Amino acid sequence: MRARSPVRSFTRRVDANRTSEAIETWLAADAWRDATAAYDVLERTLQTMGSGRDVTPPTQDRRWRHSIVADLLRLRDLFSRRIPGSQVRAVLELVQDIADVLVRSGMLEVAIPVIDSYERGETHPTDDVVAEIDTRLQQIIDREPQDRLDYLESLAARIGLRWKGSESKQEQEELAALLGATLEDYADAKKLGGIYRDIGLR
Repeated sequence: MRARSPVRSFTRRVDANRTSEAIETWLAADAWRDATAAYDVLERTLQTMGSGRDVTPPTQDRRWRHSIVADLLRLRDLFSRRIPGSQVRAVLELVQDIADVLVRSGMLEVAIPVIDSYERGETHPTDDVVAEIDTRLQQIIDREPQDRLDYLESLAARIGLRWKGSESKQEQEELAALLGATLEDYADAKKLGGIYRDIGLR
């Protein structure tokens, strides 16, 4: 009997829009990321018209709207905390909700053994996925910053690897000092990396 493709099996579980996006990503990753960033800006602008909240001007560096660090930290939270702490039947829904992030970050192939196992109703260690995420975060930390956003992405990665889900004002000040960062840079790095107080990562 011909072996079932885990990727094909996975995409059957994902709605049509996400599957289409995933395919487009493999064919034209840069174009897909640009389109996603543009859509995010439009969505946020429409949501905030009338609320008075500020939005990031579209003319700014797109990493303010979408950083790879934010994707990697969301996936790290999923595979290090949420999946191991969830019932088997709930895991595929968790993965479906973040399927576009798996594809966009290039982590889908690494995650396939875990996804396929849970689809069969069996648990699977997530250590390899978390290790690969940590490797990529460390690469971002180790690279030489070329501008402030490079520095903030590196700082966000360092914060994310130490993040416990919440922090007091004193803990924030202590960690910022430990990382050699100002409180302003610390706050901006958390924003860039999608790290929020009391609610973990989103």
